[in-house]
Amino acid sequence: IESQIETAFQREVSLPSGGAIVIDPTEALVSIDINSARATKGSDIEETALNTNLEAAEEIARQLRLRDMGGLVVIDFID
Repeated sequence: IESQIETAFQREVSLPSGGAIVIDPTEALVSIDINSARATKGSDIEETALNTNLEAAEEIARQLRLRDMGGLVVIDFID
């Protein structure tokens, strides 16, 4: 539980595959950026992007609940 509380106050949250999500709440909206960084899940760039995006989507949902965030949420997935 303590590790979950710690991640609730961090701007950047690491993903198990090596990627990361960056959460920036503002007055008007919550912007979330997904970075692949060292992620290597997949045989090519497109597969890595898809796997990182899927992994990030699950973590984003968890983080939004944990941080009690809602309203307009903009997510910049890897393309």
